[in-house]
Amino acid sequence: MSRTKHLVILAFVAGVSIVFGMLLTSGPLKRSTETQPAVWSPALAAPPAEPAAGTGNFSFADVAEKANPAVVSVSNVEFKKASRDSQFDMPFEDPFRFFFGPRERDQRRNRGQDEEEERLESGGSGFVISEDGYILTNNHVVENASKLKVSIENGVNSETYDAKLVGKDKSIDLALIKINPSHKLPTLPLGDSDALRVGEWVIAIGNPLNYEHTVTVGVVSGKGRRLQQGPGELDETLASFIQTDAAINFGNSGGPLLNIRGQVVGINTAITRNYGPFAGLIQGIGFALPINQARTVLDQLKQTGRVARGYLGISIGSVKENEQKAFNLPSASGALVEDVIAGLPGDEAGLKRGDVIVSVNGAPVKSTVDLINTVSSKRPGETVALGIIRDGREMKFRVRLADRSNEMNARTEEEQGQGAEGEEPEGTAAERLGIRVTEITPELRKNLRRRVEGVVVLSVKPSGKAWDEGLRKGMIITSVNNTEVRSARDLRAAIAKLRQGDYVRLYTLKQDPSGEWRGSFVIFQLE
Repeated sequence: MSRTKHLVILAFVAGVSIVFGMLLTSGPLKRSTETQPAVWSPALAAPPAEPAAGTGNFSFADVAEKANPAVVSVSNVEFKKASRDSQFDMPFEDPFRFFFGPRERDQRRNRGQDEEEERLESGGSGFVISEDGYILTNNHVVENASKLKVSIENGVNSETYDAKLVGKDKSIDLALIKINPSHKLPTLPLGDSDALRVGEWVIAIGNPLNYEHTVTVGVVSGKGRRLQQGPGELDETLASFIQTDAAINFGNSGGPLLNIRGQVVGINTAITRNYGPFAGLIQGIGFALPINQARTVLDQLKQTGRVARGYLGISIGSVKENEQKAFNLPSASGALVEDVIAGLPGDEAGLKRGDVIVSVNGAPVKSTVDLINTVSSKRPGETVALGIIRDGREMKFRVRLADRSNEMNARTEEEQGQGAEGEEPEGTAAERLGIRVTEITPELRKNLRRRVEGVVVLSVKPSGKAWDEGLRKGMIITSVNNTEVRSARDLRAAIAKLRQGDYVRLYTLKQDPSGEWRGSFVIFQLE
């Protein structure tokens, strides 16, 4: 055999050996019957309509096709009186855009009135969670609505229904609305947002810029995100969000964020906007409310229209290495009490600045988030046992919880600041009484000719019961139901304790024609 033929045969044998070795290493070429790890990739086509957990075969198109019938368009029409130059208002100056889309302003002058009526139309998305017409969306989609309408695609035409607001939770920007359909509606199943992994595929469906049933795809970019500025009265200490790069735009608010099994894992809520020094630099940063946060409050929204959460009335901070050493703590776990609000449960139970809360009802508190979530999961009026460390000593306190919503709303109003000369901003707790108030100014105090603490009434709604019982602009409120009022904050705290149907006893001062200030009660039932 020639040398050339010998080399060819050796090369052939070597090549066959390498191929055989690869086959042995990789296993047989036919598909194994053993369970394979999931490979989530859009390249794997022709999947079952609803892939089982753990399979790698899925299609975004199948998920969208099955989910779309349960995704709805929500229209919000708001009527309000506005100044003539309100058309020059510039909404969405915050670094987050909250998807109302451009509002159509149909301003009409009311006959015989000096003010104009403004018609504001906005839109968003939602999704059906029950066959009889319950729909989840964002609170900011339906906020201040005079009329709500829901449009549903039925495959051929769209059906439009009047909707009513069942309940809302401003703290996490969630709303539950209801329509009365003529037939059973398709629904979306709720998944487990806690099980999401960073990098997992997600699908967003909604109606951006009136392009109905737009489907976008991305991944989970992060979990547990906090928004420093959010829509409405978002409680940034309570709400945490899923970050995604699935494209979200105006009109997507309230729509579902789905996993590859077609389960709702989030509610699309916010996007980061290109603004200021970041103009043109920000892309693909959207946020969705985890569905597990919504799931925990659904029953309350349906039954009472609001969410009641426990509240300690304290400000807390993280325990890090410096705090651990400074407070002589055994570990960097717990929540450091930084402030105790007078008159609230923490204060009444005896908590102090510098205390470190390490347990609630015997369950360890590892972080501030642990404490907030644990206490917020309790109902107002419940009593919890707090384990704390004070000056190196372990102590126990029993605390009866207040209502987080009432107290946080009062604090938010205060933090937002006051208007000119201490005027309370619109939408404050005082408006429950149909009034607006301001602090007593130094100039007014001089004219009082006596030492008086209280708040001055700026306006009273003529349609309210306070007006019917004689409360007028310029009167001074000094107490509510025997609780002394020295400031606008005191008034808010007193009003927060009142419930619908309670009788309100305002002690007031009114200046008579002689210039003297006379005291009287204004008593009415809270509507």
